[in-house]
Amino acid sequence: MAEALLKHFGGGKFEVYSAGTSPAYVHPNTIQVMDEIGISMEGHRSKHISEVEQIDFDYVILLCEVAATSCAHLKSKKGTLTWFIEDPIRVIGPEERKLTAFRITRDILKDKILEFIKSLKEKQ
Repeated sequence: MAEALLKHFGGGKFEVYSAGTSPAYVHPNTIQVMDEIGISMEGHRSKHISEVEQIDFDYVILLCEVAATSCAHLKSKKGTLTWFIEDPIRVIGPEERKLTAFRITRDILKDKILEFIKSLKEKQ
């Protein structure tokens, strides 16, 4: 979600990479909740951290405590941000409850990404 949101709201001004420690597939709930706000997940895939660890990033954004530990070696020229956000995939219960968790995560990420973009504009 974070990669798609930054690409969308960044208007093509960012080269965005997303990876994790246990890649799987793009969850159907992610596809659905992103589609609800007009962002397609087509072409996105779950990637392992080893696919991006040689990149010298401007910024690294860590979304969970596992990433903070496992991805501490990633290089960033301008800084590392930590946005510890609950993983909606861990929510159990009826489908509507799970979808709500994905929507909450999407909205939290969207707000943080818009704040990040705004902060970069203010630094210019």
